[in-house]
Amino acid sequence: MTKITVRYQGPRGFRGSRYIATTQGRQLSKPYDYAQGASASALATAVALGRKLGLLDDSDKTKLVEIADPRQNTYVFEVRS
Repeated sequence: MTKITVRYQGPRGFRGSRYIATTQGRQLSKPYDYAQGASASALATAVALGRKLGLLDDSDKTKLVEIADPRQNTYVFEVRS
C-alpha cells in the first residue's frame, strides 16, 4: 500500500495558498480551492498525484482512504487495491 501525504502551504509572496502532495519521492502542488474547502482540496491534490504516477485511474477515487495524522495542516491518504 502506498501513502500519499498532503500538506497545506500558506500564501508566499505572489503565490496563493496551495496543497502539496508527496509520495515515492515525487510531488505535485495544486492551488487551494476555496469553493471546495480544505478536505476536498487535499483530496483533489492526492488524486491528481495518484493519477499522475499511475496509482489511480478515473474510477479509482474510492481506493484513496484518508487515515489519521496528528500533525496540523497535513492529510495522509492510503491507496488501497
